[in-house]
Amino acid sequence: MKDLDESRSSSTSSLINVPATVGKYRLLDEVGHGAMGTVFRAHDPALDRIVAVKMIACPTADGSLSERFQREARLAASLNHPNIVTVYDFGQAECGFYMVMELLEGADLATALRRDQLRTLEDRLQTIEQIAEGVAFAHQRGLIHRDLKPANIHRDPQGRVKILDFGLARSSEPALTTVGAVFGTPRYMAPEQVKGEPFDMRSDVFSLGAILYEILGGEPCFPAASVHAAIFQVLERQPPSLVELDPTVPPLLARIVEKALAKQPKRRFPDAVALRLALVELRRVLQGESSESHAFSALAFSRRPAAPGKLASGAGGPDVAGSTDGSANAVAQASAAGPLHLTFMGEPGGERQLIVGHPHQESLLDVSLKASIPHFHECGGRGRCSTCRVRVIAGAQGLTPRNRVETQLAQRLGWGDDIRLACQAKPVGDIAVKRLIRDTDDFGLLRFEQDQKPPEEHALAVLTCTLSQFS
Repeated sequence: MKDLDESRSSSTSSLINVPATVGKYRLLDEVGHGAMGTVFRAHDPALDRIVAVKMIACPTADGSLSERFQREARLAASLNHPNIVTVYDFGQAECGFYMVMELLEGADLATALRRDQLRTLEDRLQTIEQIAEGVAFAHQRGLIHRDLKPANIHRDPQGRVKILDFGLARSSEPALTTVGAVFGTPRYMAPEQVKGEPFDMRSDVFSLGAILYEILGGEPCFPAASVHAAIFQVLERQPPSLVELDPTVPPLLARIVEKALAKQPKRRFPDAVALRLALVELRRVLQGESSESHAFSALAFSRRPAAPGKLASGAGGPDVAGSTDGSANAVAQASAAGPLHLTFMGEPGGERQLIVGHPHQESLLDVSLKASIPHFHECGGRGRCSTCRVRVIAGAQGLTPRNRVETQLAQRLGWGDDIRLACQAKPVGDIAVKRLIRDTDDFGLLRFEQDQKPPEEHALAVLTCTLSQFS
């Protein structure tokens, strides 16, 4: 730590003349400095305790700024939660505004990640759960943080997490949001934030997704070297799959992070409360108390009401597979809750959610090809090969039962119930699947065990897939 005299001379903040006392608090030494101000260790004589005082240099003559600071300080002080830093007091001095908070031991999450202090999956999960708990509490009270990042999350030596710096926090009331103003740290900001567009709690969800990605993947979600590069990556780049970075990351957890990082707000969790509930379900799955397919289904099919007689289409919505002429009535009859969704997981650029135009009539292959998903079907969709097979991730009851052709092939190849032929299976309800052959060299994803590879299937694969490697 620096003593106060040294901090006065070396601080890069705009606090030119830092007094010995601010309000009733005696400043002892500087403990941190950031874009929003300088933090000092201070003594509270009334309660004889050590606190943290954050000084924010602002023109005191600016009445609107003073009112804004007081409003935001009151909002922050209203949050009493174990995972949010406690705000004791706030005020205004000649050198600027100040906020008095609890003084924390330990280091910020950015430091913990650099030091590789979260080495086990359980350490990471506990940290993630605590972050989500704190932000969910704020969202339940209508508060948006706007600057969530590892540097604003504190972790003490016992692993307890505290969310800091609600200095940018705003009420979620529309009147208090700003169009055209950019707040936050670009690497962790949502696309709508970097573009200066209206934001809401889903913007915090995106920031949470970026933080969770970094905790789990060991590297930033958007590893840019400049502000402009960070903005470009946030707007355009799809980060690599977490499972590819670390195979120990549970697929369900990777999917939760992927959903939080959706470029379009409507595809994210509506708020941190929903994200926290998804993490609770993840914990139940890991403990064997719930099924993974049920959890995947809950993530894949978070519906919103659709207008009567219309498909849920439009910018950012599900892709409409095929013509919609006359399909609305068929969809309504097939599912009173709305149009049927077919979700292809693990596609380049993220999941693809399609609307099934003709339930009971079109096969998975038909729907995917109409949506320009390049599904392989070497036998022409006659059920004579297995190159169009998919793995059912969630909603197996949303497909027609196996017909005779598919049953024969499944028995011959020893498939489990989760493997279906896209050319034969037809959607009758919401379903999430993943293609098992994504290009002609993708033999590594074939659904065979090493001890059961039927010769005729090998021959077919060689003839039709032109494999570059075969063993």
